[in-house]
Amino acid sequence: MKESAAVAIYSGMNPPNSGHDILVTKLFASANRHNAQPIIYLSHIDDASNKLSFNERVNLAETSYGRIVVKSSARNITEMIAELSEYYNKVIVVDNSERVLETSKLCKMFKNLVVEDSNTRDPDTFKLLRLNAASRKHRRGLKREALELQEKEKTEKEKAEKAKKEKQKVQE
Repeated sequence: MKESAAVAIYSGMNPPNSGHDILVTKLFASANRHNAQPIIYLSHIDDASNKLSFNERVNLAETSYGRIVVKSSARNITEMIAELSEYYNKVIVVDNSERVLETSKLCKMFKNLVVEDSNTRDPDTFKLLRLNAASRKHRRGLKREALELQEKEKTEKEKAEKAKKEKQKVQE
């Protein structure tokens, strides 16, 4: 027996970033609205331009988003929808604004498909992304300063120990 509904995203997440966090937040909101199971599928494109392998991306996504990440052989969004259609009566795909129209064309192929716009390209979302990026950059700067301070303290401590040893040698 099929379950009622699934809400899914299909993404590269190479690597997962704050934009993906927003997309996953939209995924959960849609799943709550439709009383459906949230699911994340990752693309299988592994080539020289990708920073991480499929398995590395799955592990990172599971660490970030939990057990809703599916390790599937689906190579594209159409295969993902076909796979989900085997288990769910209704499949809702949350997609980025620029791909909604293209994904919506699949509705002719899959009668149980609904496509929702994630609205992750709106100006307010970009402001949030810039703020998050600025915050990360600031934190990296603070971390770098802390590491530099630790290194400076370590160097000073080593110099003090060396001077102490030389003083002991002179006294002997």
